[in-house]
This record gives sequence, C-alpha cells and structure tokens, in this order.
Amino acid sequence: MNYYSFARNSVNADIYLGQGAGKKLLNDMENAKKFIKIISPYHSTNYLELLILLQEKGIDISLITSEEIKDYKEASKGTLKTKLIKQEKTVNEKERKKHIVISKISKFSILGFVLSILIIFGLGWKISEAYFQGLYISIGLMAIGTIFFFWSTNIKVNTYAYKELFPFRVFDSPHKLNYSHSGAFHIHSKVYIIDDEIAYMGSINLTSSGLGNSFESRIRIIDKDVISGLNEMFEKLFNHTDNIFLDNIAWGKQAYAEPLN
Repeated sequence: MNYYSFARNSVNADIYLGQGAGKKLLNDMENAKKFIKIISPYHSTNYLELLILLQEKGIDISLITSEEIKDYKEASKGTLKTKLIKQEKTVNEKERKKHIVISKISKFSILGFVLSILIIFGLGWKISEAYFQGLYISIGLMAIGTIFFFWSTNIKVNTYAYKELFPFRVFDSPHKLNYSHSGAFHIHSKVYIIDDEIAYMGSINLTSSGLGNSFESRIRIIDKDVISGLNEMFEKLFNHTDNIFLDNIAWGKQAYAEPLN
C-alpha cells in the first residue's frame, strides 16, 4: 500500500445505489456542527454557495476540487473565482489627492488647447507673429495636457490583497493536465467527512446532478477508525506538494480587475 492510499476491510456501512443518492448526504451537510471536508473534482456554483453559507454559520470548510464546472448556464469560471477568492482594495489617500490634482491639470490644459485652436481659426488669423504666438500656446497646452494625462494614469492609488473564503485546493482540468511527471496524479475520488462522525464515499460530485436525481452510488460510514483514516488521507492530499495544484491567489486574481486609480 503506497503513501497515498487507504484501505479497510469488513467496514459496517450503509450502501445506496440509485437516484436521489445525494439527498441524505446533503441533509447531513446542512446539519453539520463543526466542519466539512470535501473531495469532489466537479462542482456546481449553487453548492459552493451552500458551503459559503455554512462557513458563515461557523462551520469550517475544506475543499479539494478542480476547475471543472458542471452548470455553465448558471455561472462562469469567473463567478466561481469571485466566490472563493475575495479582493480587498486599499486606497492611498495621498496618491488619490495627487491623482485628482494631476487629472484636473491635464483636463484644463487639453480644454485650453481646444479653445485656443477654435479662437485662432475662428478669428481667421492671418500668418503673423500673433498667429504663431497663439499656435505656440496651443501646442504648449496640448503638450502639458498630454504629459499630465499619462502621469495621472500611472499614479498608483489602489493596492489589492486577496484572501481565500475558506481553505481549498484547486487542480487544473484533467483534460489539460500532463500527469506524466513523477508524483502527480488526478484526484477523481468523491469523499465527504462531516464532524468526524459521518463520512461518505461513492460517485456523488458536489454538483446539481450528483446531489439531485442522477443515478449515483453512496456509501455512508460512521466507523470512527475509518473516518480517522479518511481524515488523514484528506490532509495528505490537501498538502500534497508534488501534485499540480493551482496557486489559489493567482487563480482568483484572474477574475478581478485591478485599476491603478
């Protein structure tokens, strides 16, 4: 038996095979008291929202999943990322005030350029010293406006930080990954551990179909020794350094804009 494996024989468990297999699992999740640990390579955003709700109620959530979303009609990958990774913006007041001043100088300079050009050509000035003086002033205003405009766009007013809503690991889509290098593997198992009292294994993904009316298999376990072993395996997988997990923060940042000002 290798490091990333777990086996028990003669386990006392409830087995169900058929439609609606996820209903009992969902009920146990909704009634969790302390924590829920989940391994599910596929997920639906509505059930991620359930996990978020449970987290807000004080239930500790840990999740191992992939980028695979089963309900494309309901949400996009960007929506998923903004649910799991939250952006926090900090405004530098000193730089904000500088940005306002520089932006005003730019706007007034460009406005002055436009008005001076209209005056020059509106009056129909002939080629003369006054004409060239007016033209030089116009060009100068435009140059100032342009310089200050680019200056204002590069003033960093905002800085951003990101944090996970709850601990999770995301591995890339199995359709895109190359698992040829040593130590990496696709996690395809479905495991749910609730309060160290109940564990589920089987075919049920954290999806609308899996927890709905799809024909699924469900094994419900209350054996403490087995649940302890599943907990240990979950922690090993969660902290597996050789596998191809995405950088959560970098992954989440893809869903957010980061305007400088």
